[in-house]
Amino acid sequence: MKKKLIEKVAYSGTMGTGEGPKYKAVAGTVDIGGEEHLIIEVYRNDHIGMLEVPAARIVCTHSDWINYVPEKEKWDRRKIQQTCGHPFWDRWGRDNTEIKEFAERKIIEFTQNETKYSDWIEKIEHLQDSILWDRKKKKEERKEQELQERNSTIEPVTDDFREWYRKVLFKRENFIYYKRKGRYATFTCSCCGKSYKYATAVMDSYEGQFEHIVAIPRNGAFATCECCGAEGIYKTTGRMNGVYGRSINCYTAQHYMENGAVIRYFSIEKILSFGNPERFIETEIARTYFQPGRKKVQKDYHFIGAYEGERWHYHNMDGLRNINQEYAAVYPGVPEILQGTCLQYCAIKEFMQHYEKIKLINYLEKYMEYPLLEMLVKLQLIGIAKRIVDGYNPESMQINNIGKCPEDILRIGHGKLHALRKNQGDPLLLSIMQMEKRKDIHLSEKEEDALIILKIDIEQIEKIINYMSIKQFVNRVEKYAGTTVDTDCGDAISRLQNISQMYLDYLEMREKAGYDLHNGIYAYPRNLGTAHQTMVLETQKTEMDKRLAETEENYPEIRKRFRKLKKKYLYESGGYIIRPAASASEIVMEGRTLHHCVGGDTYLRKHASGRSTILFMRFSDEPNIPYITVEISDDGEIMQWYGAYDKKPNKDKIDQWLKAYLINLKCSHSEQKEIRITTMVG
Repeated sequence: MKKKLIEKVAYSGTMGTGEGPKYKAVAGTVDIGGEEHLIIEVYRNDHIGMLEVPAARIVCTHSDWINYVPEKEKWDRRKIQQTCGHPFWDRWGRDNTEIKEFAERKIIEFTQNETKYSDWIEKIEHLQDSILWDRKKKKEERKEQELQERNSTIEPVTDDFREWYRKVLFKRENFIYYKRKGRYATFTCSCCGKSYKYATAVMDSYEGQFEHIVAIPRNGAFATCECCGAEGIYKTTGRMNGVYGRSINCYTAQHYMENGAVIRYFSIEKILSFGNPERFIETEIARTYFQPGRKKVQKDYHFIGAYEGERWHYHNMDGLRNINQEYAAVYPGVPEILQGTCLQYCAIKEFMQHYEKIKLINYLEKYMEYPLLEMLVKLQLIGIAKRIVDGYNPESMQINNIGKCPEDILRIGHGKLHALRKNQGDPLLLSIMQMEKRKDIHLSEKEEDALIILKIDIEQIEKIINYMSIKQFVNRVEKYAGTTVDTDCGDAISRLQNISQMYLDYLEMREKAGYDLHNGIYAYPRNLGTAHQTMVLETQKTEMDKRLAETEENYPEIRKRFRKLKKKYLYESGGYIIRPAASASEIVMEGRTLHHCVGGDTYLRKHASGRSTILFMRFSDEPNIPYITVEISDDGEIMQWYGAYDKKPNKDKIDQWLKAYLINLKCSHSEQKEIRITTMVG
């Protein structure tokens, strides 16, 4: 719409009466720039005489419209119903607007809408809806044409790509079917589909010395086809039911236009059936187009519908049909393919060396948005790069896009880059180094490594240095835990992390209670467990006393059941001890100490009624210090377990220990004998 030419068209004006309808509307057609325009002006009927300036002016053509409010000197493109919602047009303005018959006739002629049961506003609204529909249709046609043009540039996948997913992605994804009869076995390979027969034992005869002997096949054992050399596992012919299939997703790429690239996301399905060679089904799921100078990428999606059939769309779908490009293997030839494109310096080759599966689209989108990703990956700062790929922006990590050297960009002290590279760009270490520079302090590499092992976040570190040095804090944690941070023992590391969180919790409670932590008596308690328990009680003494009394009164069954449950569940092995809760108040204190929800009424009711049992797992030499809380069902299955702050320290080992504990529990219950479990060394 040509606003300046429209402004030159004088207002029509109309006579006001000061009474009757609140508004008066006039309409007419004007030729502006060689195109017919319908101009509707709405005036307030608020005085007698000539109404010269309208409250609103609505200008329409057959392909566009625009509104102008003289009072505010503003243009907008809202529909007429929204325009009628302006302050100049109150809720009932539509019914209180007078328009002359000849003016309404002009609107009818322009809109070509002869409908008898619609007023002039509805006719204008219908015109605007038609314009919007035409625009949407043209936009879809244009996008559909662009989609077809993009599809025409797609080339067939290469034989090297097919060879890669056959031999790498589906390595050993084969069956060697066998059927034994006497000392012979007949084998059928799912890869090549061929069958062969060999002896599995030597025959004491002249002919037997010339037979090819193979090992006796066992179902599930590793096997190699004697015909094609494919690796797989043995499977008895009798256990073959129907068709076996498995799909794996992967990424590949190709050039697009002059300097662009398209990343192609595939689902590869391997089909195995007895007596037939393997088959592969390639289904391309999505394509993502990258072009130089465009940060926003175009993504096309491949949908297969029951009614609409198979087709490509230029946008994703909602709900169950939504397609996500997830972590998947990347064809090793992708870095070479990207040479000569806008992604040739993206360092994807170096990034791929650290992960078997990646979200390739996320990585490349972040590279287009933050080119410094190349520098981070090539400096082996993989942890920082991974954080950016996962959605963090560099600004939130206090990374400066402008700098003369990597230290300036990362905002760390000079000489710190080597240690950061040694730790592969650990994000926590980066935060520690940034804090050092910000607060003008210096930590040794040993102290930095200790903070990473203890998993102390930056906010906690800033609180620690207000009252003691990092070295003092680490020394106290080592003393309380009875081990050092340079240990390789998984149990010892878990103990250190548990103790450090308890110590931090203790210091925070002391600080909130108003104690001077510069006083060593408060900052360095002799017995951390006792001091922490004391502070928990002191911090919320009134509330805690009330809660403990209520739970003891409401759940007396817990204390009564303790002796029976202790006989059943008490167990000690491999440096751990596990036992049931002795009372309701002990369960509440467990939850308060470890900062999780076990002290709630839900768990108390379940424990009291016997639907489940709350168990306390602790270190044998520290049986009074909470470590892990376990919920076990009445049929002897672990329902859940958590440590402090709903975390799972040393998860693999705890899972294995609890699994062994359940075996002992079930054997003791059924056979009334104890099985001593040999636990792993941390």
